[in-house]
Amino acid sequence: MENDTLTVEAVEACDGEPEYEYGKYPAIKIARLATHGDYERRDIATNMLLKIFIMVKRISKHSGCRMITVDSYPDAVGFYQRKGFKRAQLKEKDTIPLYMDFHKFVTEEENRLIATLDDF
Repeated sequence: MENDTLTVEAVEACDGEPEYEYGKYPAIKIARLATHGDYERRDIATNMLLKIFIMVKRISKHSGCRMITVDSYPDAVGFYQRKGFKRAQLKEKDTIPLYMDFHKFVTEEENRLIATLDDF
């Protein structure tokens, strides 16, 4: 993981903060997430991503982080989109920039967990 930023224009209107006064959101970039071909379809990448979310949550207490970004190879875009990432509205390159509003994701997951516990 490394520090990154994402321009406000690259984020869909439903994400981020209304009337955000800065030009970029602070982000953490996922770099080099991959599963060896011999181990595909075993949820290893999903579990690595969950571990990354835990790490980002801890890091965000000490360092500004609103978004998680990844430059995905075209054949991996579907995986990230199924996990909640969205295409950043930027020019495409060899890799496809994706992002996730981490604060929104954490809030929704916490609310879902609370609702589940309330059902007991």
